[in-house]
Amino acid sequence: TGDRFVVGQGATQKTWTAPDISIDASGPGQGLVGDTLSYRIDVRNPGDFTAKEVTVTQTLAAGVTLVGSTPPPASGGGALRWSLGDLQGGQSRTIALQLRADRPGNVNNCASVTTAEKLSAQDCVATTIRAPSLRVGMTGQQQAEVGQPVAFQVQITNTGSSALTGLVIVDRYDAGLQHASQ
Repeated sequence: TGDRFVVGQGATQKTWTAPDISIDASGPGQGLVGDTLSYRIDVRNPGDFTAKEVTVTQTLAAGVTLVGSTPPPASGGGALRWSLGDLQGGQSRTIALQLRADRPGNVNNCASVTTAEKLSAQDCVATTIRAPSLRVGMTGQQQAEVGQPVAFQVQITNTGSSALTGLVIVDRYDAGLQHASQ
């Protein structure tokens, strides 16, 4: 009759699959000179195919020294490198990194990851390194008569960039002087 009618109906869906790579660096926002600072580098393949020959690199920032890492880097010195091998889809690996803070200032620790497929990512952690510092000054009489009280003033100043806690002040003086309270 020339009328049209539906004989069948269907749909096609195509899912694209590929490897992917991401990196997340975390660590302390601040520390003191001499502290060992712990950082964590998490590498993940959020794709559904294997990412081949995954390599993580980090150049040590000025002012920090490598104490150790798990796993240990394949190379040391100023440029650290870890070969993580292949990462299956959805798989992740973690690098635990310990750095010693050598001097005050701002440190930007950046880690990057690359794969054989030319995928790459980078993440950074900024840490402020502070240095405690204390200045003590004392003023008082240069001369005194025997048996007469002598007054001294002690000025303690925090000249560093971090709070100081647990200070103990001890006053030692020459024989022949004694505190008014005995």
